[in-house]
Amino acid sequence: SYSFCTLLSLKNMQSTQLRGRKERRSFLDDGGLLRRTFSLSEDGAIGRLKRRVSMDEDTCGAQLILAARKGDVKAVKSLLKNKKSDMEYADLEGRTAIHHACKGGHLNVVEILSSAGCKVNVQDYYGRTAIAEARRAGASDLVSFLQKHGAVDSDKFAEKESVVDGGGMETGDVVSHSVVKKLCALSSVPFILLLAMQGSWFLVMFAVLTAIWFLCIAAYLVSELSVRPPWYQPAPGKPLTEQGLPEYWQGIYTNPKYDHDLPYEDVEFKSGSYTIRGWWIQGNTDKCLVFVHGGGRDRRAWLRHLKTLRNEGEYSALLFDLREHGASDGNGIGFHYGITESRDVESAAAWVKANRGMSKVVVIGTSVGGSAVIIAAAHSENIDVVVSENPVTHATALQRFHLENNVNTYIGSSFSLRMFASVFSAASSAMLKARIGFGAREAIHVISDLNQPILLMHGRGDKVVPHSHSEELFSYATEPKELWMAPDAFHCGLFDRYPEEFTTRVTTFLQKHL
Repeated sequence: SYSFCTLLSLKNMQSTQLRGRKERRSFLDDGGLLRRTFSLSEDGAIGRLKRRVSMDEDTCGAQLILAARKGDVKAVKSLLKNKKSDMEYADLEGRTAIHHACKGGHLNVVEILSSAGCKVNVQDYYGRTAIAEARRAGASDLVSFLQKHGAVDSDKFAEKESVVDGGGMETGDVVSHSVVKKLCALSSVPFILLLAMQGSWFLVMFAVLTAIWFLCIAAYLVSELSVRPPWYQPAPGKPLTEQGLPEYWQGIYTNPKYDHDLPYEDVEFKSGSYTIRGWWIQGNTDKCLVFVHGGGRDRRAWLRHLKTLRNEGEYSALLFDLREHGASDGNGIGFHYGITESRDVESAAAWVKANRGMSKVVVIGTSVGGSAVIIAAAHSENIDVVVSENPVTHATALQRFHLENNVNTYIGSSFSLRMFASVFSAASSAMLKARIGFGAREAIHVISDLNQPILLMHGRGDKVVPHSHSEELFSYATEPKELWMAPDAFHCGLFDRYPEEFTTRVTTFLQKHL
């Protein structure tokens, strides 16, 4: 039980996140920008100013941002001539005109802004520079131009690990295991003396039964953390919240219209007794990408990938919330590492073929979603290609990995404590299996049954799901199959670390097999 308490305290030491954000929004037709009245209050960790911004203000700076985003050269020149100082006017994300021009890939506008003295290394509130926007847009000519004019890459998100990685923990955050041992021993002395007065047999039986009882309680709590970790904050049937979002989403979490100027439709479909909700983006062909997010997240996890992976609008796209996540139905019971979530993937693939006339369906999942697309493909004839990023082989293996990494800090080399840790790990695995289903077929059990082409991807810097999971899955998969192991990429962060290579590998794989 003390080991579990230690694990719980470690899990609570996660990086601080943006809180207290409230927005009122209404859509404009000008380039997909939103008119927002925005209030932002921060805790001391972020240290941003409290401000109010309205994108429809009749200011030269706001008009310059709109013109730069649209690539309107004539309007940009006119606005710069009228009031040059407004080049540094920022929107609610802290993005200036040069950010928006780079996001749209407008080299001519960037050249004009640069020659007028616009700062090329200005950062938005999330640490992104203009060159970062140009890289994400795949505009190599823009990147070259900016580099020649002194632009430097912002590594904030390339180096940023997942909110759940637990990286960067200071040594003072971990209590010495010797202190924990002494505390346990001293706290137990009064109870041992009282029990000894009842006789040795009573003392032995009490100790054994108490140990079993607390072992079961601790194992249950560990399984609870496994299916409902701290970042899992369900709000079934309610609008998507902006609380607790991971920083590696890079501020792209609104909707396809605002973030990429892509028209979309709110849709819903049934998956068993659940109503699943999502966004539909119509493409130019009858090929569709179905995006599946990870555990504890929602459909917005794939927003930053959307524009480039759709390949200039060739593919339609469905982004949806899994059951027990986002705006879809649920009871807050947590996630099951792709076992139950795979049913939603199957329903999504069937829906796009039956209701949207799609002939080819590609399922693309990450983390728990990566496992879900593998399991779904093994059971569904509606899925034609599988792309899985940092999937989990099976739930107990992942739980055991994290349990050992955290508990071993305190047990040292003692044989008796290591034996206890092994028993505790086995009990925790049994409890997790009881919750997700004994005998349930997980990704490692079904991947050899796949007939579809599969692309497996994993970052070697992943501290949430070890890259050995994808390597093991790849060894069991049948041809055609491909594996990409991205150096230093964090969990769910392959695109953030290597945006061009990520896009090239995925789109090339799709063109080869569709």
